[in-house]
Amino acid sequence: MLRLQPIVSFYDDRLNIIRDIYTESFPPEELRNFDEIIKLLKTNAYFKILAILINEKVSGFVNYWQFPHFYFVEHFAVDAKHRNGGYGTRAVNAFLEQAKRTTILEAEKAEHEMAKRRVAFYQRLGFSISPFPYAQMPYEKAFDPVPMHLMYRGSMELSNEPVFQSTKNLIYKTVYGVTE
Repeated sequence: MLRLQPIVSFYDDRLNIIRDIYTESFPPEELRNFDEIIKLLKTNAYFKILAILINEKVSGFVNYWQFPHFYFVEHFAVDAKHRNGGYGTRAVNAFLEQAKRTTILEAEKAEHEMAKRRVAFYQRLGFSISPFPYAQMPYEKAFDPVPMHLMYRGSMELSNEPVFQSTKNLIYKTVYGVTE
């Protein structure tokens, strides 16, 4: 059985498991320092974390930003032993069912096989790719922006350039602390 469980306290022991899944699932240039994640959980009402529980064990997570008109999924991962078993699909569908609003996420440009698979995964779940250039801003000064697709599912049309620009600016300012 799969369910999503909010992490509401920065003292929650499940954060240790989430930290391990997080650092194992993403390359360094796509990682926020986990202490910053804890700080966001403490201080930012828009920032949320959901534990993905499979048979009541933490097996993944979703961290996201709950903006007034959309949710922005910053990171989503299922632990390695549960990948390719349909759990990711079930977790995303459970998240979308709870969200009930446009959901936006970043996905690597399909320049290698794993990135192609990720983009196709989200497309199978009904996400569309915005046609405008986008990059994930670096969390650390040592890294450059990472070219990404901004993908969306819901009523917001990120194929409309003014909507895309205002959405991108809000994400850059709030999530990455960057103004363009």
